[in-house]
Amino acid sequence: MLRRYGETALQEEIRALMIDWAEDLEASERIFIRASTHGKKSFWGYEGAVLDKGDERIRTFPFPTRRPTLQELLRCWHELTRVRVSHLSEGALKELDDAYIASLQPKTQTKAKPQALPEKKAEPTTPKLTEEEEARVDRVKRLEEMVKKGRINALRSFWEKHSTEFLSLSPPGAPVLEADAQSALTQSSLLALASSAGQNEVLTYLLSDLHFNPTIPSPSDPTKRPYDLSATKATRDIYRRVAYDNPELWDWKLARVPEGLSEEQEAEQKEKKAGRRKGLKDKLKEREKTRQETAAKEEKEEEERRLKKEKEEREKPTRMGAKGPQKLGSAGTGSEGLAGLSPEMRQQIERERRARAAEARFGRG
Repeated sequence: MLRRYGETALQEEIRALMIDWAEDLEASERIFIRASTHGKKSFWGYEGAVLDKGDERIRTFPFPTRRPTLQELLRCWHELTRVRVSHLSEGALKELDDAYIASLQPKTQTKAKPQALPEKKAEPTTPKLTEEEEARVDRVKRLEEMVKKGRINALRSFWEKHSTEFLSLSPPGAPVLEADAQSALTQSSLLALASSAGQNEVLTYLLSDLHFNPTIPSPSDPTKRPYDLSATKATRDIYRRVAYDNPELWDWKLARVPEGLSEEQEAEQKEKKAGRRKGLKDKLKEREKTRQETAAKEEKEEEERRLKKEKEEREKPTRMGAKGPQKLGSAGTGSEGLAGLSPEMRQQIERERRARAAEARFGRG
């Protein structure tokens, strides 16, 4: 009973959460779900469901997953949103090819002897950076760290001091770009970094104060804009608020930002969300109250039945016997107790019984 109650409560909580995420789910290109057949009923197949079972965006995770914890969810998100690049030499690639071909051949067939690997070519040495170049590399790292960790105060002063360098000069070791191209790359990189890290205060500073361009594709994924990399709904709402306050500043459709979000609309959304959560909490409280009342009622009825049974046992009629009060219907000392004895033994017992009865009468007289 408790298990069914817990499953029902979890299902309702998931469905309420899906309602809160309705806008985010509608804007998603892919939706990854890992659940059992029974567990998928929490996502679709009921009245008012946010998702439809036939939605083409729904996918399963293309790799094994563990228990559904927040840490596991972050791991899966990293696996889905990042590309792994392996740097292999020609010799290593040839070894992999030979091993794959050998695995396809019958086991009885003798394996070909591995050919001698070609000599590795000497890799070109990286030119040593000057002190000034090393300082510039260090400044780029510090800038990225400030954005990623949300150090807004340090970022403001640091940007005011070195903004020209970041917007016009390519970092040492990177391809040399024109000033405009480098500026666009820097803006997109910092917006993407702040969005993916969920640093909302930094993102507001970049969009509202510095007027960074959100329409430039992300350097890590040219098919996405910085808005697409937002970690949370609150981060996406920052883009929408800036779009509402500055509708003519950028082509917000090109930046893939939905319609602007005013303070009134945001307050209304929060109020609706709070109302849904309160309704869900009240419903859970009411269910818990009903369960407790039912349990208390059953316990009371059980106690009443027990007391009634004890009372009936106490009030059951009794009779006086030779050995004190006995309940009616109990085994006595009649002839049924002499079954199995010889006739001589029964006669002797009867004589003794009559003698005791006579003594009892004389004693009363």
